[in-house]
Amino acid sequence: VSFAGVMDRSRPLLSAALGAVAGAVAVFLLLGRRLAADREELRVEREKRAQERKGRTWAERQLREAGTRQRMEAGWSFRAIGTASSCYKSRCGTPRQGMLVNSSRAVIQLSIHVNPGASLDGLDRYSHLWVLYVFHQNTNVTREASIRSEFQRRSAANEGQKDVDQAVPPWQGLKMKIRPPRHPDPNFRCGVFACRTPHRPNPIGLSLCRVVKVDRKRGEVTVAGLDVVDGSPILDIKPYHPLFESVADASEPDWVTRSYEETMLEVRFSDQASKDLMDAKAQLKGDSTPFESWDILEEGIISTLSLDIRSPHQKNKAFQAWCSDFANRRKQPADQCPLFTGDLWFHKFHVWYSLVVDEEAHQKQPEQDHPPFTVRVDSVLLEERQAPEVEEET
Repeated sequence: VSFAGVMDRSRPLLSAALGAVAGAVAVFLLLGRRLAADREELRVEREKRAQERKGRTWAERQLREAGTRQRMEAGWSFRAIGTASSCYKSRCGTPRQGMLVNSSRAVIQLSIHVNPGASLDGLDRYSHLWVLYVFHQNTNVTREASIRSEFQRRSAANEGQKDVDQAVPPWQGLKMKIRPPRHPDPNFRCGVFACRTPHRPNPIGLSLCRVVKVDRKRGEVTVAGLDVVDGSPILDIKPYHPLFESVADASEPDWVTRSYEETMLEVRFSDQASKDLMDAKAQLKGDSTPFESWDILEEGIISTLSLDIRSPHQKNKAFQAWCSDFANRRKQPADQCPLFTGDLWFHKFHVWYSLVVDEEAHQKQPEQDHPPFTVRVDSVLLEERQAPEVEEET
């Protein structure tokens, strides 16, 4: 067979093969162009989505900032997560700081809407916690409301400004400089943010306390050393982390340090007060809840009274009375002529006490301006009711 014959017979096969290759190349090129077009379309779509997300994010940010500005002007609103049932039924006698009276007790009752069974899970592993609460018995709130009401009355009479919220600046009637009760200089003043006064622009308190018991089923947290008045709304509770929140080299003014170096007063129960406490124990059938025992309850009364719970006004008034009637007082036994008589609402009791001059100590140091005295508990009455409030002296 000649070479020409073979080529003649193979030419159709070669033509078909070349056609197939050409077709495959054409299909590949077409698929390549379509893939490139799809990639371009996908890129454009991604850029479009990115622009939309950017625009949506910007709009959401603007909306958040506008909402924040509005809240900054109108005020934030928070719901209380619970209420404190405290052994201190009145502002008078409530310690000025947390952990000052470790034998005091309070029960934080959480709202069922915060799901205590879940929200309290793990809290019992901590020894201490922070409590954020509201000074709900502050008088500055009513002062501001009174000023706004007076402005509204005058505006209505004069047909003037009707928008009271815009016309009256916030925190009217609140002093931004106060006299700390524990400062030795009666003329000293400091800024409201440089002290722990409860009379603040926003009446929010923060206290450290010790965890005694966590009852997830009942939604209760029993704590020790919490310096709140009974019925205080609780905004939040947070665990205390000693590794991060205990600052060893922290500093404070000298007068603050000295205020905690004051000697605690000696507290003695009279025979009548001791009998009252025993009678109350029998009447309550030994129930001292939330105190773990009656000894701790009694220690709570003693520790509270040892802090000298009188207001600055009461201290000054008692001292002036001592100076003016010194001669007559010296003629009578000290226990029959108390320097001061006051009361304390504690747990379920109305405690009456007197400050009695310590004659023996006074004879040893007669040159002292302020006579040394002890606290005598006169009676402990079982009266479970809301204590009447007394206007605080500033």
